[in-house]
Amino acid sequence: MLKDVFPHLDVMPTGGRAKNPTHVLNSRAFEQMLADLRKRDDRVFIDTPPLAAVSDAMIILPLVDGSIFTIFFNKVRRKAEVDPVGWTGRADL
Repeated sequence: MLKDVFPHLDVMPTGGRAKNPTHVLNSRAFEQMLADLRKRDDRVFIDTPPLAAVSDAMIILPLVDGSIFTIFFNKVRRKAEVDPVGWTGRADL
């Protein structure tokens, strides 16, 4: 954990690539880490790859209180932005 990267902001780097990120994100240890971070910190932000790129974000969605979906204005086709937003509705959020 990198403490006070900015005032009141700690950062936990990933530590490299996992051979099987789906296994890591689905693990009880990952859920416990999130629970511990929530007890310790006011806000916990998790940066994930884009929804359409890999399954990481869809695995994490049920474990978080919300999500922020960002796109490049005038760079992303409407269908490419609408499909992933629809997927989040099916993640029981």
